[in-house]
Amino acid sequence: MRFRSAVLGLVFLQRCGWFPFFFHKSKRVPAFYLVAGLLLALLIPTAVAQSSTNFPIFQFAIFYNPDLEINPNTNFTISGRVHCNTNIYCTGYSPSQPLTFLSSVDAAGTITNKPSPLDPQNYGMRFGNVVFSAGSPIAHYDTLNLPLGTSATNYTYAAIESLLKLPPANYALGTAAAYTANGQRYFANRVDLIITNDVATGTNITVLYQNQYNSPNYLTKVSPDAANIFVTGYTTNLITHVLTTLYATNRFYSYVTNVTFYDYRESNTVRALQIDVAKLGAWLGNTNPSNGGWQYELMNTDPAGGTSKGRVINSIYVYNNITRTASVLPAVRLVNGAQLPTNTCGFYPASGLGIATVQPIYVMGNYNVTTDGVHYAYTLGSTTNGNTLPAAIYADAITILSSNWSDGYNASTNLSARSAIYDTTINVACYGGIVPSNGKNYSGGLENFLRLLQDWGGYTLTYNGSIVVMFPSIYATNCWKVAGNVNNLYYMPTRKWGFDTTFTQLDKLPPLTPVVVDNTTNPPAIIAQPQSQTVASGNAAIFTVTVFGPGSLAYQWSFKGTNIAGATNASLTLANVQTNQAGAYRVQVTNAFGSTLSSNAVLTVPIPPSIQVQPSNQIVLVNGTATFNVIAADSLPLHYQWNFNGFDLDGATNASFTLANVNTNNAGGYLVVITNLYGSVTSSNAVLLVYASAAATLGGYSFSGVNGFQFQVAGVPGFNYAVQESTNLIDWVSLITNTSPFIFVDANATNFPQQFYRTLYVP
Repeated sequence: MRFRSAVLGLVFLQRCGWFPFFFHKSKRVPAFYLVAGLLLALLIPTAVAQSSTNFPIFQFAIFYNPDLEINPNTNFTISGRVHCNTNIYCTGYSPSQPLTFLSSVDAAGTITNKPSPLDPQNYGMRFGNVVFSAGSPIAHYDTLNLPLGTSATNYTYAAIESLLKLPPANYALGTAAAYTANGQRYFANRVDLIITNDVATGTNITVLYQNQYNSPNYLTKVSPDAANIFVTGYTTNLITHVLTTLYATNRFYSYVTNVTFYDYRESNTVRALQIDVAKLGAWLGNTNPSNGGWQYELMNTDPAGGTSKGRVINSIYVYNNITRTASVLPAVRLVNGAQLPTNTCGFYPASGLGIATVQPIYVMGNYNVTTDGVHYAYTLGSTTNGNTLPAAIYADAITILSSNWSDGYNASTNLSARSAIYDTTINVACYGGIVPSNGKNYSGGLENFLRLLQDWGGYTLTYNGSIVVMFPSIYATNCWKVAGNVNNLYYMPTRKWGFDTTFTQLDKLPPLTPVVVDNTTNPPAIIAQPQSQTVASGNAAIFTVTVFGPGSLAYQWSFKGTNIAGATNASLTLANVQTNQAGAYRVQVTNAFGSTLSSNAVLTVPIPPSIQVQPSNQIVLVNGTATFNVIAADSLPLHYQWNFNGFDLDGATNASFTLANVNTNNAGGYLVVITNLYGSVTSSNAVLLVYASAAATLGGYSFSGVNGFQFQVAGVPGFNYAVQESTNLIDWVSLITNTSPFIFVDANATNFPQQFYRTLYVP
């Protein structure tokens, strides 16, 4: 079924103090974990209510607006929902090193098990194994756009990328329009602090506090440098209030400095505004307004005389006014970010940190690995976050530098001099751009989304977060593989990636999290089918379905085609299952626009084995062959173990057991124990009798004129014996063949003066 293209709105989910709602070790193996959920579409500054038609974008493990390329060169596992608004090109390295999706995968375009047509790297030849463990991927699915209006031009990459730019004049920073629904689509209009520099020199730094509730003073200056943000098309007097009491020294913005270093991938000198996250935390936690304190003022009485935000500062927008040239790249760098700001003066809980810029961001060293400065060991190298805060980076590109990075590296320094020498852990959601493959160079692979510039050989890069790619990068535009050789740029680390499962909770989402809103009129789409399962008798079976669709959803489960009364939820629980409940289950999901029927999920209720035919007694001669057989049924696989006089027989593990060249020591009782995963059963004893000879004995003779001559033949029980007679011991005539033991009667014996008898074993 093809779904019509969805028209989706974008809001920013701004975290507040409290919410009344809640909703591997391999070189390139990211592991993502996601609990699917959908959220409501409301443009509310401090809270987002819940609905079934919206989705915080960081609750996707991977979300791509352009083509999604995944071409790793080793095992690569992704757990968590994957969505692409265009096409997915995915290949595993080889059948033995697959690319595995553990959760649902959908794309508005096609999903192809081969590289992109624009990938020159073995295109048309690489067809490694791709495994979709959660069921078949869904192609031609709805697009999940971030529109800026009704015009088709607003769905372009440029329009979506513009959300990270300074807002246009009609929604300019600090104006009333900036705080309308349309103005709030822009990151710069949503943040608490705005950091920028002088367009002429790039050195003077200005920090502004933004409070939409403090009308008309929307922007408040908290640093002593330039009086305005100099941006073409803006009015000059954006700062309407100046805190003259805070101008004594530059300690108020000492966490922001200018740095210069070289980017080998871009072949550019980077001039960056650098944020020292540790100093930022100290500044935010200072409670003395006469000594640079700012957090205390915001949480109580606003310095401008207006209403407090009612929460801590948790979001920053950075705009570097330096002009992009062929040799100079403006950017932002984050350092000393192992601990995000947590000092909140005892009024409100720490709420994480979101940092946005339209330019590239570089993260140097461990980021967001502790909340107390002590428990590094619990988080470093771990894909389970227990001592971190919700964090996000929104940028044109994201590059990771180890703490061993030196700004002294220059264009002539070779890769061996740029060693990482330390494992690094990054806990942050990433939203930004990527450089797609261009027909000459492979570049857009998910495995290289986090850019690197060092020799990481032998070291591990641990990443926990959510990867969201919305547009092609416009600042950092060089491919990861330049001139056919990547080794002059970086050498890969051991990639240990994970999805931050805390993002499945509304109050744990990073500040500024975008929310996509589904306004479609489509029937429900099942993105995770109910799965077949095997459950032992007496235990519980639970079937679940994950559905993406607008409006109210109704569920009806059925068993073997018959509706189950009361089974009208997204999950079906069968308590204390019995064998008569084994069979096919499925669910029909309905909304106002139609219904969708799931695939069958088969419930198997295994039981212990049972014996249908017992092994039988055997009688053989010495050096003969004895064979015991048993026929058993029920849940496979069945395992057999034969036993002789109480001892297990080595190698006797089949339904049939044969003894060759038997002797009298083999005589005795044989039985078999049959087991499966759910129990065992023991057969009856089958007795083996072994005889040294088949010769029979004759006895119990009697003679009468009425009955004639009779005697008993006693040979090996069950063997056949022929009785022969002769009058001269030369000529013998067969009279009868019977099974031992038996009584032979010759009624004609009285007709002969003499008669001789003998018995012969008849095999």
